[in-house]
Amino acid sequence: MTASIRNATLSSKNLKDTRHTLEELSNSATDALYGFFKKLQVNQKHFYDEVKHLLAHVSVVSAADIEQIGRTQARFYQDEVNALYHIFTQTQEMNIASLLNTVRDINNSNESLIRSITYLLASPPHADN
Repeated sequence: MTASIRNATLSSKNLKDTRHTLEELSNSATDALYGFFKKLQVNQKHFYDEVKHLLAHVSVVSAADIEQIGRTQARFYQDEVNALYHIFTQTQEMNIASLLNTVRDINNSNESLIRSITYLLASPPHADN
């Protein structure tokens, strides 16, 4: 249980670190950058909906379910990195390193959340008592 809480906390911290860049993207007048922000929103909503579904059905969640959400997250991450490289062939409005760090932090946050769920499922009830 402790490992689950630690990973959930790390997930939150990684996401908090992206706030400034996400605000810049959400206010961008450049269509490509604003579109990228919307893509991040859609991907994160999909990810959180999957997490919510897993947690709502925790008694029947399998290792395959966890692996599936991990594969989905990896696909989102690769798609987002590829989209950034494409955007930077069109505009140099924002620093690519900053945006890549943001995408990496979101990915790390999601991976930490997946680990948190994995540890939660592996913890017998009252294991830390």
